[in-house]
Amino acid sequence: MDVRGIGRFDLRARCDDLWHVLPWRERSIVNLLRNRLKPGDVFIDAGANIGIYTVLASRLIGNTGQGGLRRDDAGYRRPS
Repeated sequence: MDVRGIGRFDLRARCDDLWHVLPWRERSIVNLLRNRLKPGDVFIDAGANIGIYTVLASRLIGNTGQGGLRRDDAGYRRPS
């Protein structure tokens, strides 16, 4: 799925991935990142889920920035 202005995501079946990439969801966080992050900045997304903020941040900080994510799936169970 292409999310305009952010990036492309592969969504998993039977989970809430679609909810996380909806353009109106948490618009204030998206706007905050767009207003604050500049090329060369450092960004860490702790609890990244599918990485929507990581993908956006990587576009904003560019090749001169540094980024990372942590996704904790320890408690995640795939639906039957």
